[in-house]
Amino acid sequence: MQYGTITTIDASPLNPDLLWVGTDDGNVWVTSDGGGNWTKVSTSLPKRWVTRVVAGFPYENYALVCLSGYRHFDDMAHIYQTTNRGQTWQSVSGNLPDLPVNDLVLDPADPFNVWYIATDAGVFVTLNGGSTWQPANEGLPKVPVTDLTVHRPTRTIVAATYGRSMFKATMPWFSSTHSPQTIENVRVAPNPFINQTQISLLVLEQQTVRLELFDLSGKKLMTLFSGQLQSGKQVFEVDGNGLAAGIYLIKMTGKNGAGFCHKVVIQ
Repeated sequence: MQYGTITTIDASPLNPDLLWVGTDDGNVWVTSDGGGNWTKVSTSLPKRWVTRVVAGFPYENYALVCLSGYRHFDDMAHIYQTTNRGQTWQSVSGNLPDLPVNDLVLDPADPFNVWYIATDAGVFVTLNGGSTWQPANEGLPKVPVTDLTVHRPTRTIVAATYGRSMFKATMPWFSSTHSPQTIENVRVAPNPFINQTQISLLVLEQQTVRLELFDLSGKKLMTLFSGQLQSGKQVFEVDGNGLAAGIYLIKMTGKNGAGFCHKVVIQ
């Protein structure tokens, strides 16, 4: 039997022309020109139903893919990530039990590390980018969860189950993730900019931080600041001289994962 139906599609939040799709015949495809030309990038992935693809964060060439072996009598959990637009893939299934994975969403407070997945045995969460997983099923019936959605402003996660209705919960602030009490009111202006821009933020607790500049491939171009910040308003000057026009990422990492990742445009 031949399949080939598109089961999932996502666009990079950093490049609207960069699209990813997954199909029920186990293939993943990517286009960088808004759909004019497509490249299959799933040769090294297991040949399983693609249930979800999450594109382009924190880097343009980054993506996560979830697979289900339900149709193939394969219960094994399959989650893979790529940092180079599908040239190579690495498993991030960690210690998950052998279960089909139906959906994946990122915690907007820490999309680098905290992800939730829907499986045939409920919801699981990782706090370390897929190295280890733990159940997150409090209040849920013991049935398959087929879909997850996050409402960012209220930190509400909604789970759709198979035959047992829908459930919602407030996403907790994990100690390993971004803390809303240590770095706030981040502002980058002007943005876009030509030569220089300014980052201002409010530090509510003394801490050691790193402020770094990356290109969209994930390559670190420079460290803008590394050291201790006192509480209070902080201002950093970013010099874009010598950099080509384009889109870049400014990332700050502080105490307990506090920080931010901002897109900036050099004209």
